[in-house]
This record gives sequence, C-alpha cells and structure tokens, in this order.
Amino acid sequence: MDDIKFSLFGNDIKDEQINQQGWDKVYQKMYKEIENNLKQGKTVINDTGNFTKHERSLVKEIADKLKLETIEVFIDTPKEVARQRWLENKKTNKRFDTSEDDFNSTVIEMEPPRGNNVIKYKYPQPIDVWIATIFNPNEVPD
Repeated sequence: MDDIKFSLFGNDIKDEQINQQGWDKVYQKMYKEIENNLKQGKTVINDTGNFTKHERSLVKEIADKLKLETIEVFIDTPKEVARQRWLENKKTNKRFDTSEDDFNSTVIEMEPPRGNNVIKYKYPQPIDVWIATIFNPNEVPD
C-alpha cells in the first residue's frame, strides 16, 4: 500500500496529509493490483491494513469471485509490545513510521479474525514451535 501511496502522491507524503478521496484511490488501486496478480496465477500476500473484518472481506470477495481460497494469518501481539516496537522505530527509523494517531486508531479498530482458514501466531511463542503446530497440530515439539 505504501508503494501505491507514494506512486500517487510522492515519496514525502504523510498519511495525515491524504484526504478520504485520496485514500479511496490508494485502496482502489491496491485491490485492482491484488485482483490482477491473482488472475495471473500469482500468490498474493496482503499485509496492509486489514484491521477490521470489513477490510478483510474486501480482499476475500476478490478471491471468491475468482474461486480462489484465502488464508488469514493473525499475528496476535499485545498492544504493549506493539507500542514498544513503534516507539523503538521512532528512534531507529528501520521501518516506515506512522503517527501516534494512526497507531492508536489501529489499536482501537483492530478486530481479530475468527473462523475457518485463520492461522494464529500468539506472541511470544517460538517461531519453530508455531510452524510445527501449523503443519502437525497434534505434535508440539519440546
């Protein structure tokens, strides 16, 4: 989504500078790219937004229309850990930064996925244990 946002508005644009009409353009282009890639037989990982059930349903509708299966991966990280990571990134600038308002609104809006085809990682489970449980849920390694 950031690549699309920057292509439309320039590399120096801040999220808070984009109005609703601008965000609508960003999302429309993103959904179109998802659809085009799926039509070409590509696997798509959409790690943008998707904080709400509604946002996830928009992507699922594209896949359903093309008769493709979807899987949701939910990284269940406590908000305190996410906040600490966000604050650390403010110092290091290793990743794209968001405003405090954006961070807080994301925490408020977050609707964890439920139902079939949801793979959940619960922080701080070791990654190797998590992966093992995905492929063989009855055997958890020591």
